[in-house]
Amino acid sequence: RNGIHFSHIGKPLYSFLSASPDQNGLRCMLLCRVILGRSEVVRSDCSQVIPTSPEFDSGVDSLSSPRKYTIWNPHMNTRILPYFMIT
Repeated sequence: RNGIHFSHIGKPLYSFLSASPDQNGLRCMLLCRVILGRSEVVRSDCSQVIPTSPEFDSGVDSLSSPRKYTIWNPHMNTRILPYFMIT
């Protein structure tokens, strides 16, 4: 999927494991504040690259208990505020 992917703050291991190590073997994570807006469910095997409708701003793996979040590329500059980089 296109977009920027986030995990829940209570589940940072998913983000750490999905990060590619650099040439020195270091992995980095960003701690961000994210404005989700109205979310739609996006399956993990889906190749969706934009919201299915203009009424949706983000994608989640579950509406009732989301663990993975997607901010679509057109919204990344206005809905994501990086706070810290963790190495």
